[in-house]
Amino acid sequence: MNNNLRHQKETYLQEEILDKGIDPNHFQEFCEKIKGEESDIDKWTFEDIVQLVNQYKIEHFTTDFNKPANDLILGWN
Repeated sequence: MNNNLRHQKETYLQEEILDKGIDPNHFQEFCEKIKGEESDIDKWTFEDIVQLVNQYKIEHFTTDFNKPANDLILGWN
């Protein structure tokens, strides 16, 4: 795999999942359920990853993901 493409995928997932406070394990389980295979980003296109992230957000969250993670209210307080 092209190292540049892998870096692009990793950066996207960092920004859209980790930096926004989304549980990476829950996201991984979601991806495996949808894709029906191990969650290996080398096997997926960048477009697949973008689509999975968007679908995950639609199905699991109703918050504003344009805000930084430290501005989000997470959990039941």
